[in-house]
Amino acid sequence: MTSFLQKCEAEAGFYWKTEIKGGKAGIRIAVRKKGFINPDSAGTKDEVGYIHVVPTEGKWYSVLNVEIADQFRNKGLGKDLYRRAAIEIGKQGGHGVVSLAGERTPEATHLWKSLKEAKKDKGGTWILQSPQS
Repeated sequence: MTSFLQKCEAEAGFYWKTEIKGGKAGIRIAVRKKGFINPDSAGTKDEVGYIHVVPTEGKWYSVLNVEIADQFRNKGLGKDLYRRAAIEIGKQGGHGVVSLAGERTPEATHLWKSLKEAKKDKGGTWILQSPQS
């Protein structure tokens, strides 16, 4: 099944922008609209959505922030961002993304439950393992 974002990429409307930030600053992955003057500046109107993950214990990363523009919500973009983050974490030698129960919003909890490849451990932590680990 083709995701919303794959359809948009096929139409050349969006592109991925991955920023590897050194040390504790983590990884930021954004989805941007094509055709804007300043495609590299974070937080501009060309951003459709982004996820920012930071290292935690061991080689795991947790979600620092994720935002999706209102008109692109409920189309699978959030799931795509989490999956892309897990892939990028694996490329950097990490294990994947975790979400601690006390740090989640209701929207994030809903997203974690909808990710078929995510698992919940006995302590209530959601885990999305990198395909490379």
